[in-house]
Amino acid sequence: MTGREIGARVHLGQAAGHPTDERRKEETRMSEHQDAPKGHTAHAVHEDHAAKGPHNPKEINPKMSSDIAYWSKEFGVSGDKLHELIRSHGTHVDKVRAAV
Repeated sequence: MTGREIGARVHLGQAAGHPTDERRKEETRMSEHQDAPKGHTAHAVHEDHAAKGPHNPKEINPKMSSDIAYWSKEFGVSGDKLHELIRSHGTHVDKVRAAV
């Protein structure tokens, strides 16, 4: 093969290791997972942790919205008020309860 022929093949995208677009399309096959249409199933309904109870009955985790919701309802205060109480008195339930 002459340099000119190699240059022509490179220009046309036929150099070694570079299949043409037609061959590339033939080689690209979708897996069986991608071929079949995906059926939709409903997501599981999220449990209401506030109704079930806290994750730890002795400590309030201020980063968990379910704990804030539960303990706010339990103490009869807003979430913001509960955060203030936690900042002032700590996360131990008995200390927060005494402060309310």
